[in-house]
Amino acid sequence: MSKKGTSWGWIIFWFACFWPVGLVLLIKKLNDKSLMMTGKTGVYSAFAWFLIIIGLLAFLAFFANPLGEYEIGLLPYAVATLVGGFVILHQVRKVKKAFTRYTKYIDLIQNKSVYNVDAIANTVRLPYVVVIRELQEMISEGYLNGYYINHIRRIVVAKDQRPQGQGARPVNARNVVTVRCSGCGANNAVAAGVVSECEYCGSPVRG
Repeated sequence: MSKKGTSWGWIIFWFACFWPVGLVLLIKKLNDKSLMMTGKTGVYSAFAWFLIIIGLLAFLAFFANPLGEYEIGLLPYAVATLVGGFVILHQVRKVKKAFTRYTKYIDLIQNKSVYNVDAIANTVRLPYVVVIRELQEMISEGYLNGYYINHIRRIVVAKDQRPQGQGARPVNARNVVTVRCSGCGANNAVAAGVVSECEYCGSPVRG
């Protein structure tokens, strides 16, 4: 799993001391992959609407007495809080959409045994390059444990069911060599003189 983002303690601290920094940290926290996998955005939505309401109240105070020294200072504050609130709401919508896609990927792969990436892309109605990127992110983040992507065959493969390379044959341990994959850089134990598939990315490796 990836490391957790900025803690709520720091976000609250910066909101109390200098709220623009707290707003930036909050938006950054919304980009956490773990949040996209849980879809729990209720607190973010509530805070966004809180900022919007504060911004609207500041606008009302400004228009009630626009020439007052105090009210003039409210205008940039009102604009900033409104913009911040709507930015957070926009990011919340993105997170919810990502959560829907990620849960769909898991359902297709783990529950319905759909391993062809093109078929997955057609189901979720997204380009292949987008789906392959998001699946790789899920694997890297640990949400699709035990799987890797075979980019040559354009499929998702369970590591305990990965196909043997064509032409593979039983060999004893003295004929096995360690080869670095030119595709992903991972080390593979392969038979000397035999072309196999990298067990991590599916690229051909020669012993």
